[in-house]
Amino acid sequence: MSFYQNNKFNYFLSILIVIDLILITLTLISDVGENLYYTIIVFDTIICIILFIEFFTRFFDSDDKKHFLIKNWTELIAAIPFDLIMLPFVLNGSLLRVFKVLKFIKVIALFSQFFETIDFFLKKTHLDEIFGITLLVVLASTLGLYLFDP
Repeated sequence: MSFYQNNKFNYFLSILIVIDLILITLTLISDVGENLYYTIIVFDTIICIILFIEFFTRFFDSDDKKHFLIKNWTELIAAIPFDLIMLPFVLNGSLLRVFKVLKFIKVIALFSQFFETIDFFLKKTHLDEIFGITLLVVLASTLGLYLFDP
């Protein structure tokens, strides 16, 4: 088993991704101070390096490289440190809008990678079936009460 296929590593990486998502979203929706912004850029860059290494390790270990790229292209986008790349160019207002769109795309890509880990966990523990049955019971009970309760 490769280090990058280890469940503990995936859970740790998921926690780091969630923290990165929160920090990136914070920079998108509010005006953070300059020192905090640079700290967030450093943290995001470290996460991006980890994601690049993890992506290319799995890419070189895969049998069908074309299928791997088609299936996991969002992970490659998530590993691009847009903050670090665009930092010298954010002085222009129109470039700032493009930069925010790129950051938003990165947030979506990070979410998709995080939800793959959550999906794996739910299916492994059969919590997806439990949630589905619970939702069905709640909906059926609500509908029954609505239709038959005077």
